[in-house]
Amino acid sequence: MAARLALALQDVAAVRSGQDGAAARSEPVAWAYALRDAIALAEPELIVAHHDPALEADALLTLIAAGDGDWVDRLLDAGPLAEGAPAASVVALVRTLAALPGFGGRVVATVTAPAVVADRLAPALAVHGYGGDGDRDELTDLIADALAGLVGAYAAAGAALGIVGGAEGAGPLQRAAAIAQLPLATVGDGVDLLPAAAWSGEEDALRTALSAAATADILLSDGPVPGDTPPALLRASATART
Repeated sequence: MAARLALALQDVAAVRSGQDGAAARSEPVAWAYALRDAIALAEPELIVAHHDPALEADALLTLIAAGDGDWVDRLLDAGPLAEGAPAASVVALVRTLAALPGFGGRVVATVTAPAVVADRLAPALAVHGYGGDGDRDELTDLIADALAGLVGAYAAAGAALGIVGGAEGAGPLQRAAAIAQLPLATVGDGVDLLPAAAWSGEEDALRTALSAAATADILLSDGPVPGDTPPALLRASATART
């Protein structure tokens, strides 16, 4: 059975609509409709709501900025990650996409790996006493707990699948997904990445890349599909696996 194809089409949507892809962070409803038109070209089985590796770190920075105490206290006292900007907008984006005709049961919410969020957040926490390597495990654990709440919010918004960028520290996310009855997959464990070279403009390259991942359950584009990908190649991705 061919892998289910999940494409991040935000750059395609930006080019075709003339909108800035950052609209996902500020105008999620309008952006959902821009994505809809790009999705209609490629017709992937799974609809990736967003690819934004800085999203969770930026939201956490917003939440801890108003806090007091050291970096641990600020993270423990932060409000729900799903309610902080810009994460709240992406939860709304998932909700809007899931409500569009034909999109129910197909929307994928991606979650940055806890360790990656920790690395992004660490420099900003130094002024609050974060000490680097000796504190990294605790930071990763605290971030994983915050991300678990975001997973639950995505499930409540109608996501059909969550994909985590890496397994390190992902235990709390997996438990939250189980409680929310949201299937959760991890890159490298059931999820393979479709390389950017697959969109070089040659259909043969695309077919070769798709064939190489024939044993994967899910084939996720490695980052956003380039915005200048020819429409014919996008359409070919829907049939190249058959």
